[in-house]
Amino acid sequence: MALVPLSDHIFFLAQLQNMAYLAAYFGTLLWRSKAGIVTREMLAIDKRPFLIIGAAEAVAQLLFMVGAAHIPGPLLPVVNQTYLVWSLLFAHLILGTRYSRVQLLGAGLVVAGVIAAAVSPAAVVAHSAAAAVELRYVAVCVACFAFPAIANCVKERVFSSAARDLGQPLDIFVVNSFGSLAQSLFVVALLPVTLALKGISPAALPATLAHSAQAFLGRLPGADPLTPWLAAGYVVMNLVFNVAILTLLRSVGSVTTTLVGSSLVPLTICAFTLPLPYLEPAVLGPNFLLGATLLMAGLCTYNLNSWRALLGLQRPGAAAQAAAGAGAGGAQPALQPAVATMSMGGSGPGVAANSKED
Repeated sequence: MALVPLSDHIFFLAQLQNMAYLAAYFGTLLWRSKAGIVTREMLAIDKRPFLIIGAAEAVAQLLFMVGAAHIPGPLLPVVNQTYLVWSLLFAHLILGTRYSRVQLLGAGLVVAGVIAAAVSPAAVVAHSAAAAVELRYVAVCVACFAFPAIANCVKERVFSSAARDLGQPLDIFVVNSFGSLAQSLFVVALLPVTLALKGISPAALPATLAHSAQAFLGRLPGADPLTPWLAAGYVVMNLVFNVAILTLLRSVGSVTTTLVGSSLVPLTICAFTLPLPYLEPAVLGPNFLLGATLLMAGLCTYNLNSWRALLGLQRPGAAAQAAAGAGAGGAQPALQPAVATMSMGGSGPGVAANSKED
């Protein structure tokens, strides 16, 4: 909803979210350092991997901004699930992770779901939520998730090497804080490309930011009084979502966190069918429903062992072996689906939505 009145100010909103993540992560890191949770040895780890993390996440943010603005809101949660496929590929190439046939089948179902939802049959073109999709923008969004997958593989290597060198687990806010800082630096480095895509000259940047700030505060002529609240709510809720996921992961482990993340996919899709302000309620055509069904089947298939462990259907020996393997370098990770926004270590760009004027 926030992106409809601020559709011409996405760059400003993304940078505002970058600063919010930096303040929140480093503020938390400072508090945890004073509390003795984060040690000096943790803060002294090699920072070079964070440059790779920051570069990958900055490129992902740029590509997502380009592609998501041309994709209907209900399709985004589906396209975002291709992150799982990229994670499988790069975890194998970078970390040497091996996967079972069941997990590969699940990834294949995810790909089939994305294709089914993105390509509209002629019979339902006029009514399908994906009817107006240009496949080139779908391809841009799909490609953009390769970069956070690379970043997460590097993060996993940072965690494992730090645990080996320090003799204790590395605090997650160390990685998120320095990863966010590196991402912000590369966002600045990519500024000429971003400005070129937006059609903004470098000389006009200060005036553009000032104009966007006025739009954010709802001070432009004819501005909706809800705009500042929606924009602030967008930034805050993205931050709260990431903190909640981190808290959930630390409290209940990856199994429950993965299942909670999976359950958000259909809820997010259904949310776009509600009569919300600024948004035209989406009509989900048969192809979209088929794609979402295949996607959920793929997620459940990939996380089959997690479901069995949660429901107590897995043999104790197998559960213990899986738990032991989860801490090894060649473990098969239980991947969390990306939902609506990219929830990377730094900040993530927002979801584009269809306005009633579209």
